[in-house]
Amino acid sequence: MYRKFLSLRLSALLLILLTFPSGCGDDGTSPPPGGFSFKLTVVDQSGAPISDLKLSRRCRIEYPDLPSGSNQALMPPPAGTDVRTTASFRPGIGQVFVTKSEPGTAPLAEFVLHPAKPNPGISTSSIKLDIGGVCYLEVAILNWKDEELYRVSAQVTENVTSVVLRYVFGNLVDYVPNGIFQAVFIATEPDTSTVLFEDYVYFSGYTDNDPFRQLIGHTSTDGSFSTTDKGYFPSLQGHQPQMGFDVQGVEVGLFSFSDTLEVKAMTEVPPDIGGVVYWMTRELVISDGSNGFKWVFVADDSLLVIPRQ
Repeated sequence: MYRKFLSLRLSALLLILLTFPSGCGDDGTSPPPGGFSFKLTVVDQSGAPISDLKLSRRCRIEYPDLPSGSNQALMPPPAGTDVRTTASFRPGIGQVFVTKSEPGTAPLAEFVLHPAKPNPGISTSSIKLDIGGVCYLEVAILNWKDEELYRVSAQVTENVTSVVLRYVFGNLVDYVPNGIFQAVFIATEPDTSTVLFEDYVYFSGYTDNDPFRQLIGHTSTDGSFSTTDKGYFPSLQGHQPQMGFDVQGVEVGLFSFSDTLEVKAMTEVPPDIGGVVYWMTRELVISDGSNGFKWVFVADDSLLVIPRQ
């Protein structure tokens, strides 16, 4: 379920910051027989194809009890923690928080991995591991394809009772795709590398600050856009449903990404020329097989773009 990590022996607790890889991958037009494919063709009211339309999409969460706005605040550092690193809030970046025991406190009897909170995470999610003894700890965040997005390695001393990893999905400027993630924790004995603990949790990112800036692509000369990449469609990525937690860590019930999503098709104008941008938004239901859609472009709204001076 995980990719083995390259060990980085550190003398103190360090955080390695890696940026999230951009783009969602395959935009191929020849899906394997019986496999997933998505194709959207847009034409004008005379039936002529419309090229260079900007396509974006908004995912939905099937979560009837989700408190409105409760997941949109950043999760505060856990009480009593020692913040060993700080990070500007860019996607694909983590922060590590270490909780130390009081003098004379008995060490914990075992390692315990807790669920991600909040889940789904709008800006961040945090995953806590209770530490059951001195160890060398490796943590990785994987995407739904088991591709490693982020890794941190740490030498954990005897007075550490827990480590919390906070993972950042997005902010008001930068965005990463909505989707399913996996956090893998491996603790080994420092001298012998004997595995003391190994576990993982699945969790979801749901960046929703400005969802229609999450670009899928553009229509080609025949008015179509095609892809076989499920990275745009979290409902097809598996590991659902998941238990939801709010920013206070309170369990609020099961949720899943919906097969229904909104797709926006929008014209563009050069910033140095300006003009009117037109767009339309429609709901689509996505399946795990072949998905083909054809739209007649009828603008829902428009926006005047003033050319740059």
